[in-house]
Amino acid sequence: MSDIRILDVDESLSEVFVSYAAAYGGVHDDSYITPEELARFDPELEPAAIAVDAGNAVVGAASLMLDGYAREGSARFRITHSLYPEYYHALIDRVLARLPDAVSRVFLFLPERAGEVEDALGAIGFGISRRAYVLRHTDPRGVPHLEYPSETHIQLATAANASDWLHVVNAAFHGEPGRYDLTYERAGELLSSPRVLRGATLIAYRGGVPAGVVLTTIDAADPCAAEIETLAVTPTQQGMGIGRCLLHEAVAATGREGCRWVTISVSTFNRRAVALYLDTGFQAEDIRVCWERRLA
Repeated sequence: MSDIRILDVDESLSEVFVSYAAAYGGVHDDSYITPEELARFDPELEPAAIAVDAGNAVVGAASLMLDGYAREGSARFRITHSLYPEYYHALIDRVLARLPDAVSRVFLFLPERAGEVEDALGAIGFGISRRAYVLRHTDPRGVPHLEYPSETHIQLATAANASDWLHVVNAAFHGEPGRYDLTYERAGELLSSPRVLRGATLIAYRGGVPAGVVLTTIDAADPCAAEIETLAVTPTQQGMGIGRCLLHEAVAATGREGCRWVTISVSTFNRRAVALYLDTGFQAEDIRVCWERRLA
């Protein structure tokens, strides 16, 4: 396929890039290819490239999300996919060349045993840095209510709680790989998303201080499936049962909303969280692998 061309995505190519991402992005990682997330794509802010064949059909695409990540010296791939594996190298090189100097690390997630893309990534300096379990609960209606710890109040979370929300998330995840500090604006966007399952998106206060949060969304492709995207407790409030209460409340709420199952992801190294999820009735369904490359 020597007649393949690699093109930078600008405004004129934005629509074809988004169409390809919607069609093929989920092959490797569907985290950022929902219609809502793709609507946020801006070629001026997110380096992107496409591979085009002799008939002008798009046969590959790659892009690097900088918003938030760049503050931590990182960038995450929204999509890395090619119908012809030999062109992964050219696509990735094209977007890497457009990164700001402050970015020293790029990463993406793949399913375990992802096939030819693994060989392509390994050949250009990527390596596996960590793994995460994808767990599923298939009986959300069966999760019991728990008594809250003393002085603890749990309520529905909305955009009005954005300031307290980012306080919890930033305190809980500060310094973790692949995480970046939320801004007030981004927290408000997350809590206002139409995909948020309102009854299962909660914030906990203990003694009047924000202590924990859980964010649950409806699967874009299946309205009867939900995903807990964030479960966080501030370090000073951990070990008191707040996270367990939030988890139980959120899972039970998905059942009341008619969801047949709910999923959650967790690092294989986070044994405490894995134990909590298994004890709540989740079962391991899949493993996702983080591939990263350090830039010179």
